[in-house]
Amino acid sequence: MQTSKSLFALIFFLLAEISFAQGTFEGKITIEVEADGEKQVINYLVKDLRFRMETPDADGAMVYDSHVNKMYIIMDEQQAYMENFMLPETDKSTGSYTNTGETKNLLGYSCEKFLFQQDDTKGEAWMTKELGGFILFGDLRQQQLNIPSWKSELLEAGYFPLQVAETDDDANILSTFKVTVVVPQKLDAGLFVPPSSYKKFEMPSMNFDSVK
Repeated sequence: MQTSKSLFALIFFLLAEISFAQGTFEGKITIEVEADGEKQVINYLVKDLRFRMETPDADGAMVYDSHVNKMYIIMDEQQAYMENFMLPETDKSTGSYTNTGETKNLLGYSCEKFLFQQDDTKGEAWMTKELGGFILFGDLRQQQLNIPSWKSELLEAGYFPLQVAETDDDANILSTFKVTVVVPQKLDAGLFVPPSSYKKFEMPSMNFDSVK
């Protein structure tokens, strides 16, 4: 499969650390992520509680449809797709956050500054409520993968991160997440389903009771 390994890695990074934004916003968001010394650009498209993630160098995309609680990996070169593929392991981290009360404007959106502490890392996040709130991956994500309560509070409060920087105890930057472009626009519903001509790869069934 030619779908970029870096796309998978960054998708899992976002799943584990930030989750995904959904809500009333419809359009395209461009995100720059840097982790483990690697940089990547992600195009994130949102419509009606569905999202599509793709990178310029990847031959395909990841799609999630909350209405049917399904995820797809679309592989254009193979003209195929995988449905409900393996998710990251349960997030077992512990932590807390503080709203500093500071505000500033980023890309035309009013943002609030949060400080967070998680295990042996900490950082800051500038977040807005003007792009719609967060959802988890339906029952599949919320009931089976156990997001820590401090993260759930932020998700449920309707925040969308525009800038996040994670550091270690010595203030060394471990990872960054930055929204660089926000384009509100109407999107074709066909972007959020596998093309009808693509072949479905059958995946082994998962027993989520075994996820610890």
